[in-house]
Amino acid sequence: MVTQGQVRKGVDGRGCFEVFVEEEGRYQFDLRRWPVEEDLEITAGIEESTENFRDDVVLKKYRNNYIGGKSMPFVSADITIAGQKEIKDLDANANYARFESGRVSRLCF
Repeated sequence: MVTQGQVRKGVDGRGCFEVFVEEEGRYQFDLRRWPVEEDLEITAGIEESTENFRDDVVLKKYRNNYIGGKSMPFVSADITIAGQKEIKDLDANANYARFESGRVSRLCF
């Protein structure tokens, strides 16, 4: 499992997420580093700021996991769906990498 603190610090890691698919079809998976609301490129860093930080919802010992974020020189993204690995080169200003697949019961990337 990859935590938000690791993502922000730029720790190299991979995550595995279970996805239950009830109906066979084509599905899209967007791999992002930052929440869609941030509208940031995958490679971008986040300046340290506590402007909108809510101390009431994060324990003090975890506070540094949610402030700032290191930029990273990503050039590609990969995903494995139902045992099939796919790699995509990232556009210079990409906010995410989009992958499509058919029916899956487990998603790992």
